[in-house]
Amino acid sequence: MNFVKLIVICLLSVLLFSNSTMSQSSYLYQADLPLVEEAGYYEIKLTPEITGNLSKELHDLRVVSEHGEEVPYILQQDQVQHTKLAFVPYEIVESVSKIKGVSHFIVHNPDKRAVDHVVLRIKNADVDKNLRISGSNDGEQWFVVKGNVFVEGFHEKGRVFIEKKVSFPLSDYEYLKFEMDDSVSAPINVLHAGFYAASVSEGSYMELPAPEVVRYDTLGKTFLDFTFAQRFLLDRIKFSVESPEKYKRKAMLYVNSGTSENDLWTPVGKFELEKGGDNTVSSQTLKGQRFRVVVENKNSPALQFSDMSFQQLEISLKAELSAGVHYSLIFGNKEAAMPDYDLKYFSEQIPAELPVLLISGVQTIEGHKEDTIASSGNDFVAFMWLAIGLVITFLGFMTYKMVVDLGNRNQG
Repeated sequence: MNFVKLIVICLLSVLLFSNSTMSQSSYLYQADLPLVEEAGYYEIKLTPEITGNLSKELHDLRVVSEHGEEVPYILQQDQVQHTKLAFVPYEIVESVSKIKGVSHFIVHNPDKRAVDHVVLRIKNADVDKNLRISGSNDGEQWFVVKGNVFVEGFHEKGRVFIEKKVSFPLSDYEYLKFEMDDSVSAPINVLHAGFYAASVSEGSYMELPAPEVVRYDTLGKTFLDFTFAQRFLLDRIKFSVESPEKYKRKAMLYVNSGTSENDLWTPVGKFELEKGGDNTVSSQTLKGQRFRVVVENKNSPALQFSDMSFQQLEISLKAELSAGVHYSLIFGNKEAAMPDYDLKYFSEQIPAELPVLLISGVQTIEGHKEDTIASSGNDFVAFMWLAIGLVITFLGFMTYKMVVDLGNRNQG
């Protein structure tokens, strides 16, 4: 029986070892993080060299400690544009409160913006009010905008003030007067009156290493072929045109999705190069090593470029690290699934601004030189044959034991 146990233990060990070997060997690349002196959350900026070796969906990335422990992280991928709503207050040029009377306040709309509502910020008050809204261009002569507005619920649990949207017909008066009937209750405390404006800001980009550029002009077109040292994620290209002075050209961006032996140029986006324009081509994130831009010159002189900039949107991780512990990123595993960490449920508890860690370089994990990557599959086959051999040995032993026991019984 001891021999049986030994066979079973060896079999399990071989299977577990082969699985562990396959799991570790599947990651092709590693990038070491700098040591941190204080424990806490950090933002880890991913360089183009790292993201270029990830899957396009970025699912094959892990943070591991020197002890082999996987560290949860939150992935952040910047957007082309960010839209933010901000409260913009009007100037309250007059405010009069009258107990047992009609209170009012006047707001100044200096640009005469056409508005159909005002957002009031009001101190909590358990009361309902009737409002009357008037408009004026000089602050002296007033015209009705809306005769009767019933507003209820000037309070909200858990807050000391509320925001109330008061709607009315579209108006562009320079002054708006809000009159409130305070005949049955004390006046409400209006802190601000204003509106929400959307502001749009551009996302943050990282520069890609400069590619090799080959240019040729033929048949009224300019061909620009760009070849990078490795595959990269590309989000936009910016062109600086030196001459001619006036130009407006149509252009097309291509990515080479073929092999080194057979080119396959796939069109991915049209754009225009124009005097006074931003001369930028943006598209969905592309992954590739070779790109092409074709500019339609027709009968006009070919464009001369003073600069070209290749960029990808910033991608980073937020992770909690311990002081004095060596951490690494491992990546480049086509079989890996997107990790699912509990940390995503606590993202709001992580500060928006964190210390930033920069990564200096990428190394190929030992035993994974490009010409020997296939060896991991051979190793797995060898381990499987070893496991099968152990199973056959085990079954042979059990069969032999049964035959011996049966013979002993017959002799008895």
